[in-house]
Amino acid sequence: MRKAVEKALELGCSDTAAVRYLLTADELEKNKPDAVELGALVSYERPQPSLAAYDQLLLNAAVGKVIQ
Repeated sequence: MRKAVEKALELGCSDTAAVRYLLTADELEKNKPDAVELGALVSYERPQPSLAAYDQLLLNAAVGKVIQ
């Protein structure tokens, strides 16, 4: 119990639900699956899209500009 309270305070939580969760967190921990070799599927790998244009839209919306 003491470890759970200390961990909760370390994380900035003072809620009883956080302490209760930390008490059972070890039981909830799931095993990570082993890495899988992708083989030929690697050829389908694509770079992540850029969100720069989306950021531009947010900027324009904040100042009330309309893009045509």
